[in-house]
Amino acid sequence: MTDPCTVLLVDDSIDNLSLLRTILEDAGLRVVEAISGHLALDWFEQGVLPDLILLDVHMPVMDGYETCRRLKADVRTRDVPVIFISASGDEADRAAAFDAGGVDYVGKPFCLDEVVGRVRAHAHIFRSRRNLARMVEERTRALAESEAHLRRLSEFLLHVREEDRRHFARELHDELGQSLTALRIDFNALAADLGVPGDKAATRLAGIDAMLNDTVDSVRRICEDLRPGMLDDLGLEAALASYARRFSRQYGIACDLSLSREDFGLDEPMSTAIFRIVQESLTNIARHAEARHAMVALEERGDRLLLTIADDGRGLPAEADEARTRLGIVGMRERVRLLGGNVSIDSSPGRGTHVEVSLPKFHGEPL
Repeated sequence: MTDPCTVLLVDDSIDNLSLLRTILEDAGLRVVEAISGHLALDWFEQGVLPDLILLDVHMPVMDGYETCRRLKADVRTRDVPVIFISASGDEADRAAAFDAGGVDYVGKPFCLDEVVGRVRAHAHIFRSRRNLARMVEERTRALAESEAHLRRLSEFLLHVREEDRRHFARELHDELGQSLTALRIDFNALAADLGVPGDKAATRLAGIDAMLNDTVDSVRRICEDLRPGMLDDLGLEAALASYARRFSRQYGIACDLSLSREDFGLDEPMSTAIFRIVQESLTNIARHAEARHAMVALEERGDRLLLTIADDGRGLPAEADEARTRLGIVGMRERVRLLGGNVSIDSSPGRGTHVEVSLPKFHGEPL
C-alpha cells in the first residue's frame, strides 16, 4: 500500500491551519503544521521532508516569499513544491510568488476541492520525480558497478592473453625452434656426407634446405608476433625499433620511428599496451591502407604520453573491410580506456589515417 503524501501547512492563522488540516486529512493526506516560516524551516532540521508545502504569503517576521527562497536555497528542500495561499489576488503578489520559486498560487477564500486537487497533483508529481530520481541513482550505481566489474574482467583477460602469448612463444622458440635448428644442422651434415650428387638430387636437397630455412624464419616471426622477446629483454624502445624494421622488410612500406627519449621508464602493462597498439595499427595499414609510408612517434608530454601512428594510404575502408577494421579500432579504444587514456582518429578517403593516443605515463592498476 502506498504511503499517503505528506503536506506541510505554514500559516500564522490557527483557523486556516485547522480548516486546511481537516480537508486535507479527509482527502487521505498526512499533514504537519507550522505557524511561522522559522518553525517551518525547523521541520527540515528534524529530518521531515514533505511531498508539498502549502505556504501562506503574509506572515510576520518572515513572510512566505522569504521562507520559500530559503527553502529553495537548501539542497535538501529545493525540489519540494510550494503552493502559495493568500487573501490577495494581486497580480504582483502572484508574480512574486512564482519568482520566489512557487509552483502554484491559490487565492482566499478558496474552493476546498480545488485546493485538494492542486495539492494532490503537485504532490504526486514531486513524489513521482523523487522516485524516478531514486531509481535513476540506483540504476546508475548498478551500472557503475557493472562497468567496474567489466573493466576488471577486461584487464584480467588482457593479462591472461599476454601470458598465454608469452608462454606459447617461449614454447615455440624453445621446443619447435630448437628442433628445427637441430634438424637443419643434421640435414646440412648429411648433405655434406653424401658428397656431390647429381643435378636432380642437388636441386631437391637445396629445396629442402630452403624449406627448412623458411620454416625456421616463420617460427621466429610467429614467436615475435605472439610476444617479442625484445620487449621483455630490452624494453619497449628496442622492441618498437625492431618491429618497425621488420614491418618495412615484410610489407615494403617505409616506416619511420620517432622516440623523444631513449628510455621512457614505463612499467610492463604500459609497455605492452603501447606495443600492441602500434602492432595493431601497422597491421591495419599493411592490410587495408595501400600506403607507401607509415610513421610511428612516441613522445613524453609532462605526465602523459602521446603516441601517433599515421600513414599516407587510402583512409579507413568503408565497405567490405569496415566491420573488421572497426573491430580493431574498438579493441584499441578498449585497451587505451583501461589505462585511463583516449584515442583520436582522423581519416578521410585518399588522405590516409592519423591516430593519436594519449596515455597517463603511470597507471596505478597493472593489467
